Amino acid sequence: MSSDKKAKILKAAISLLENTTNTKDVTTRAIAETADVNPAMINYYYGSKDTLLVSAMKSILNDYLSDSGPTPGKNIKEELETLLFDFVEQALTFKDHLRAAVPKILMDDEIVLSRKVYPYIREYYNGKISDQECRLISYQTVSFILLAMYRLDAVQNYCGIDITDPAQAREFINSEVELILK
Repeated sequence: MSSDKKAKILKAAISLLENTTNTKDVTTRAIAETADVNPAMINYYYGSKDTLLVSAMKSILNDYLSDSGPTPGKNIKEELETLLFDFVEQALTFKDHLRAAVPKILMDDEIVLSRKVYPYIREYYNGKISDQECRLISYQTVSFILLAMYRLDAVQNYCGIDITDPAQAREFINSEVELILK
């Protein structure tokens, strides 16, 4: 029963985030009303609304990275570029919400998103580097992409790349993949 309420609250937060661009519109009251729970349940299960919203964004981001891994016989580099580009493109639909969630994801969270990139890195290097090195490359890649999405303006000012523009985002991802797969 209690895990049902917790899941309802998370689902409500995700739904509200998906339907608004302004994080301030995702209030404790709105989440509670959508989940049909007492507002105190948010703090009871998540500690705070902010922690809940980070969990919701993590869930959303996690859904954007496939669990399937590389396709046998396909070009791994192209598949990785597509996976990461799709991730960036989908995640940027929540760019305002990312501002609040990315620092917590990078600093306090388990390394979950990198696990979805790891099979591509491992397959690409095919035993030429250690498993530990493959994991580090996966972590560096996802962390850098999240940081770049968090610092969109700084990346544009410093690198001249507007990651919110799909063509430039594709170029950004292709460059990143080229660097990590050397």
